[in-house]
Amino acid sequence: MKKTKLMALLTVGILSLTAFTACEMPEGKTPAETTPDSTNGETIEIDVEKERIAHAVSMSMEVYDIDLGDINDVNNPYYLWDVIGWYGAIRNPENPAMTENEAFEIQKVITGGDFVAIEDYYCEENEVTKSESNGEITYTFNEQKDYFETIFGMYYSYESRMNDEGSIVITLTDHLDDAEIVHEYTFDFTESDMDNGVHNYYLSAIGFNDLTEMYESAGTIAPFTVEDLINANNPGNLIDRFGSYQTINSSTYGEYITTYYLRKDSYATVWHETYEDDTESYGGWYRGITYSTDGEGKIRAYIDLENYYDQFSNPFNGTEYMFDYGTPYILEETDDEYKFEIISEYSFKGATPAVYTVKKEDLRLVFIDYKNDSACLNVIYDNVEVDEHGAFDCWDKNELRTVTYIELEEYYPIGEKKSVATISVPENWNLQVNEYYGYEYADENCSAPFEYPGDYSGDYTVYVSYAVG
Repeated sequence: MKKTKLMALLTVGILSLTAFTACEMPEGKTPAETTPDSTNGETIEIDVEKERIAHAVSMSMEVYDIDLGDINDVNNPYYLWDVIGWYGAIRNPENPAMTENEAFEIQKVITGGDFVAIEDYYCEENEVTKSESNGEITYTFNEQKDYFETIFGMYYSYESRMNDEGSIVITLTDHLDDAEIVHEYTFDFTESDMDNGVHNYYLSAIGFNDLTEMYESAGTIAPFTVEDLINANNPGNLIDRFGSYQTINSSTYGEYITTYYLRKDSYATVWHETYEDDTESYGGWYRGITYSTDGEGKIRAYIDLENYYDQFSNPFNGTEYMFDYGTPYILEETDDEYKFEIISEYSFKGATPAVYTVKKEDLRLVFIDYKNDSACLNVIYDNVEVDEHGAFDCWDKNELRTVTYIELEEYYPIGEKKSVATISVPENWNLQVNEYYGYEYADENCSAPFEYPGDYSGDYTVYVSYAVG
């Protein structure tokens, strides 16, 4: 189970270590002591231990993007131990270690129930190190420690306060390059007469409020949808109509040109990239094979075993992501073109959306201005010439060899043949299987890794398995 929300945050900003100093234990204080805050002019004390727990729960919710108002999600064992890990990191970022008894005390505040053991996955993936000394078990939360050291760098801030109702309010702000995402969490703790160990209270309610300011378009809602745009710009249909077409993506880093065309009996692409230092590379897609040049000009190729035999499969997976998902708003209209932006739930105030230009007659794309990224994309449909950079010389001369891929069963029965793919490929293409399917081996026992025999060296067989590696 992976932390998809946090991975998304990595693409837009780095989080801040300095933001978490509010939750470190003030020098000379114990968990029973408090940190002052004020509401309506009156000083209200925030219990440091409750604040740590609230902060830990809010971080876990932020990372997982779970149902933010439902405390039962936090009671999931995987989420629960993630909360404990955040608690340990907030308490001591340099050494986020906790004994099993300490972890149980935090669990009781959240679940109010029996001890929930850590899932094996945590330790197997080295997210947590489990050790034992003199009969006492200690957990060190490596993943949260790494987050504090490498992710919480500059742009994430944290605040805590008490509101008029006596709830602890945690505000997390992600400072993007051109916008801010602000999430506010509220936590209620209820005192308990039961013997609850170190803490005489439990977490009774969690609330969430999204305070992020959203971008508002100055345009009017378009007479078409994003789905209409995706259908109108289907690469296969455009190739059938124009024979070939080309996209030119320009930025301060260089130029990326992709040509879409029909090569004999299959759709194909060829891309050519030039960089700001005047170096270049090329590659493309043909008959289920993605190819590119390496640093020495040799051709490396990759295949998707599942889809290889679908010769006319659409090679343009991801083309639909040329358009943001949301609602198009018209900014400018001429006799034959629309200029518009697309506004979605992720369009934050301060972040200027891309501006698209399409033809009115068929909604085919002609230009994208990416605004904040100082980049643009032109689409050319007329008089497009295809330069294959010599990649298909061997293919056209029928200088082909046969590569056989034998995929081995990784589960039961381990080692049995799962699938066999026999592929014709030019003799100067170094063909490799997508790592999604496993590692490459020279024999069915997976006793030695496969080594490429070289160009023009004849047919060969590769065994693919995840069982060993």
